[in-house]
Amino acid sequence: MPDYNLKQSLAKINATPFSFALIEGKNGDMVLVTPKPATGKLLDDTKEECGDGKRVAKGVCLWENGKLVFVTQKPPMPSWKSVLKKIFEEQKCSLFLPIRLRQRSNDDANDSETEDDNDS
Repeated sequence: MPDYNLKQSLAKINATPFSFALIEGKNGDMVLVTPKPATGKLLDDTKEECGDGKRVAKGVCLWENGKLVFVTQKPPMPSWKSVLKKIFEEQKCSLFLPIRLRQRSNDDANDSETEDDNDS
């Protein structure tokens, strides 16, 4: 995925939430942050690059109170935060740290969360 740049994608998040997908694999982990849910081809290419990767989380990424927040439908796993931090450091995105993870609440709008679940 030579044309994907995490830092550029994160810099574009402002008023509108972006979608994200967290992929863990044998060769490494990656987080995709895109304006709309990632296409099947982009997800497949990322999974392949990660080494038989599997999407372990998806949701929206937005700014809340000056922090980057990853919001998921299901409760976030504690390990995801350390995986994301490691990815951010490897991709030279430390200026976006610290991050938060939280579960979607009833007050949240359903922005960008139209991705289907058959790709997990």
